[in-house]
Amino acid sequence: MIGENYTPEENPRPIALSGRVPVNVTNENGAIHIGDYITTSSTSGKGMKAKLAGRVVGIALSNFDGATGQVIAQIVNTWFAGTLLSNDGTSNIMTDNVIIAQTGVATTTTPTFDSFGLELRGSAWNGNQSETVSLMMKNLVTDSNNYRLSVRNTTGAEIAYITDKGAMQVAGDMVIGGKLYPSDSGHTQNSKYIYYDGSSGPGGDFMRTNASGWSTGSYDFAEMFPSVDSLSSGDVVVFSDESISIKRSQSSKEETIVGIISTRPGFLAGENKIGSYPVALAGRVPTNVTAENGSINIGDALTVSNIPGAAMKATSAGQIVGYALESFDGKTTKQIIVFVHPGYWDGGSVGTTPGSTNSASNFGSGSSSELMTSLNMSGNINTNGNNILNIGRLVGLGDLWSIETDGTIKTEALVKNVITTHDNRKVETIAVSSPDAVITMSGSAILENGSAEI
Repeated sequence: MIGENYTPEENPRPIALSGRVPVNVTNENGAIHIGDYITTSSTSGKGMKAKLAGRVVGIALSNFDGATGQVIAQIVNTWFAGTLLSNDGTSNIMTDNVIIAQTGVATTTTPTFDSFGLELRGSAWNGNQSETVSLMMKNLVTDSNNYRLSVRNTTGAEIAYITDKGAMQVAGDMVIGGKLYPSDSGHTQNSKYIYYDGSSGPGGDFMRTNASGWSTGSYDFAEMFPSVDSLSSGDVVVFSDESISIKRSQSSKEETIVGIISTRPGFLAGENKIGSYPVALAGRVPTNVTAENGSINIGDALTVSNIPGAAMKATSAGQIVGYALESFDGKTTKQIIVFVHPGYWDGGSVGTTPGSTNSASNFGSGSSSELMTSLNMSGNINTNGNNILNIGRLVGLGDLWSIETDGTIKTEALVKNVITTHDNRKVETIAVSSPDAVITMSGSAILENGSAEI
């Protein structure tokens, strides 16, 4: 025994620092077997079997399976890793939860402390020397209800985090290797997703979804157009003299109406470049209006006015920008909701509501001065099985053919008849109309007595 010779009043006790000694133990951590490490227990003066990492007093040299008693232990005052670390032959393995402690304990004067960080270091050559680079994870605490797992780079800048509520933010790009499944009004779902279709062809290189489609709380469909004017939402715009450029409308005589500058488009096409503006081409949009042509009622067609960027009630046939969905008396407001529908308006003889069914017989109803004298079409005429009556003369392109008033058919080409053969094949035959016509037949036959029947 070594040490000073303390007086009885100092209550000296010999403490074993090495060797084998009896140790008081309890079964708080279960039965003790030879080789188990012994650590302190919750019972004063007694040890127990060590399971977790921490300080230990020694190694058991005898077994113990009672409530309290003694075991012989080899005194080894050291740190014990417990079952926390193991090895699979190639790498060390963590076998239990690992806590990275807080940097301090909160008080009224210092209400929050972050955790220590877990730093993963690497090394990189910067062209002149090696440089340590690292990423660190730590718990950043704002208060008891707001804290987040923060990821920081070598400079300490936060590049990503996940909050205690599950919100995630990434400072840079995010690459998703699979499909993206958005929530269903805040509830998780795994059937509807968004993905990129990079296949070739006209249907490729698009973002797609397997849901029914896309929806938005806004109401118009817009496209970005460049303009030299400084435009505002609600402005009526027309084409300018520059290529694919627009300008604010200036006069009621303008006819190249494009649309209305959108306030908040539901769908927007085109790039967001400086000097470009979203032009609503269809849908509902707030629009500048004026009472220059009188009060505006719901359903009225609207056209450009002499007030720059404002629409007015259309009172005669011509180009319009759309139809009023709100009334305007010229007193209380300068914007109303308009259904954007650029195009030609007939002046109201066929109706003012977009999508109404118009028939040709409605044209010309009224005085003789309103009767149509000609009709030019850029598309097909479909009579839906009805007759075209009282035709004076029907003429083809370039006057190459015609059907005259008396029924005579004139053509500079051949007249062909289509007949059905005995085996139900359609065959074209040329009608003989002049000595110069040639009838050509193909096939073979057997001549009997110098003749054959075709």
